[in-house]
Amino acid sequence: MSSKFFSIKSKDFGANHNPSRLVPKLLNVCCTHGNEQVGCFIYDNYSTGKNHNFEWRSIIANPKAMSLNKRYIEQDLNRVFPGKADGNYEERLAYQISQILPNHDLVLDWHQSITNMSDTIFVKKLTPNLKEVCQYFDIAHIVELDKGQGGYQGTLISQVENGIALEYGNLHNHQDACRRVQRSLSGLLNKRRFRKFQNVYRMLDQSISLEFSKILKFKDFQGLSRDAMEILGIDDLNIYPVFVGGYKEEGIYCKLVQKIGIV
Repeated sequence: MSSKFFSIKSKDFGANHNPSRLVPKLLNVCCTHGNEQVGCFIYDNYSTGKNHNFEWRSIIANPKAMSLNKRYIEQDLNRVFPGKADGNYEERLAYQISQILPNHDLVLDWHQSITNMSDTIFVKKLTPNLKEVCQYFDIAHIVELDKGQGGYQGTLISQVENGIALEYGNLHNHQDACRRVQRSLSGLLNKRRFRKFQNVYRMLDQSISLEFSKILKFKDFQGLSRDAMEILGIDDLNIYPVFVGGYKEEGIYCKLVQKIGIV
């Protein structure tokens, strides 16, 4: 990562730090959702450290939910940023985390899906900064959340300029998810590029109601059949389903993204 993208300011790196060797500060935010415990693996193995590319630290975002293996205690933490100093449990956590975010040049928010969706990178907007970072993750799909209407508001990455949320598929294969996380995080810390290209999508406002799951069978990031397009009134071949089966409690079968390019 080059200084032309990340403007490193004079920051306190500790008494033993040599100011002539400033490197970007990376924050790993783990267990934003307490039942997505791939974050525990990151916290245990990448708690703090430094190499010639980064100085990093990791935090457990929602410790109470993590200890109970629950998504949240009172409210979804990833929907209440920047939080409130006198709010409910998650709002107070969001407020506390928001205070430390500006001290870091890059923030990674680690998630683990209950679906079989392919590992996916989420950004507000794929800026040159983030494009450079994303190339070091062994992940094929990048989704922009900026729909022109602030659709990412309330999320952790809404609070930072250089923020990435990473979603690792299939919560029920935890060991394999941890292996993939380690591969990608090692790639970033050592600036090792895995893929020649990545697909870029933009999240759409449209989602598909759960009732359609009875007649349509989708797979994440796989094109819609002609029959499905006709039933749903979709005529764009660049529309793909994501989070299939991940929002059943909200009456949603899947969300939709539009492919906008390759990087």
